[in-house]
Amino acid sequence: MCEQIISAILRTLKSILRLGDTTMDNNKTTITCQSSSRPYAIVIQENCFHQIVKQLSPAQKYLIICDSNVKPLWGDKLQLAITKANISCALISFPAGEANKNLQTFSDLHEQIALRLDRQSTIITLGGGVTGDMGGFVASTYMRGISFLQIPTSLLAMVDSSVGGKLGVDTSIGKNAVGVFNNPIKVLIDPSLLLTLPKNYFIDGMAEVIKHAFLSGEEYITFLEDNVAGILAMDLSLLSTLIIQSVQFKVMIVEQDEKESGLRKILNYGHTIGHALEETLGYSSIPHGNAVAIGINAANYLALKCGLLSEAAFLRIQNLLQQYHLPIFLSDLGLTGDADQLFHFLHNDKKNQDDQVVMILLEGLGKPIISTTQTTLQIKEAINYVIKNRSLS
Repeated sequence: MCEQIISAILRTLKSILRLGDTTMDNNKTTITCQSSSRPYAIVIQENCFHQIVKQLSPAQKYLIICDSNVKPLWGDKLQLAITKANISCALISFPAGEANKNLQTFSDLHEQIALRLDRQSTIITLGGGVTGDMGGFVASTYMRGISFLQIPTSLLAMVDSSVGGKLGVDTSIGKNAVGVFNNPIKVLIDPSLLLTLPKNYFIDGMAEVIKHAFLSGEEYITFLEDNVAGILAMDLSLLSTLIIQSVQFKVMIVEQDEKESGLRKILNYGHTIGHALEETLGYSSIPHGNAVAIGINAANYLALKCGLLSEAAFLRIQNLLQQYHLPIFLSDLGLTGDADQLFHFLHNDKKNQDDQVVMILLEGLGKPIISTTQTTLQIKEAINYVIKNRSLS
């Protein structure tokens, strides 16, 4: 595929973004994703977690899927609240961590559900990106598919993985190598749940927020630059704003390209090399957001060396990542990597086209392109830059 410029499409989409897709009522924001398969609402509201029971039907059976970290924090409380309302609700959990997002855990969850649910039942996925991806995949395959409701509890899940219908598990082939596209009936986002999130998980999620900002443009970038202290202090008003901004941006993209045949590919900015880092180093060694942040730095270095991105923009992105305590080099995490191994993995990436590595690069802030014209030498140079902390010269 030849280099494809996306910025003009993004500008057009922003100019025609339908105001009717976002409604605000006091502190409640509802963004409707007009999916071609099934529209669904994404509700963003502080403390809405405690009102979830009011949105459930007494005539249905519910089952909560969460991980071992979320279960004692929120899972048991939600199940108790639902059953107290005389609504049938079971709960199953799995060991926390990306390393457990695999076919074995997927199979174990199916075994735990067995025949406890029918086709009118609803699964509630309560947790971070791993839970949403895998729980949604379980719902989409149980009895050939039942409905599911997403309640994300991590920043990464709130701003990214709970929106867009990508579901699946990791295999030896790669990250999210087995899965489906399927939408929830609703996404309920309560920013106040972030107050119980460990700080390192919050920082990890900021990588996806920053990704959206540099894909989107100056307004979102400036908001993040001007509010570093408040966001890191977990100001709920600021957190709600950045969640709304990110969800609106992702919905705008997903509505135009639900199955990632074109425009949606730009959301892989930072993920090509980021996924390679996760695969080669191990999911327990490097968190997803940290890998994405380093992947963004590598992609930007490649864009800089290809003459697409100015040095000023390059350094601005680095600075914002560092302000939010994200790594830009492997050495920031005390890790080392193998350039040849990383490059080998890139050639097996499921997003490649005609044996060419597909990279999302910036030719300016808010101006992403889909590129396959970079040479092997240029990609290896970008990899070496982030794993060996080399200078720009």
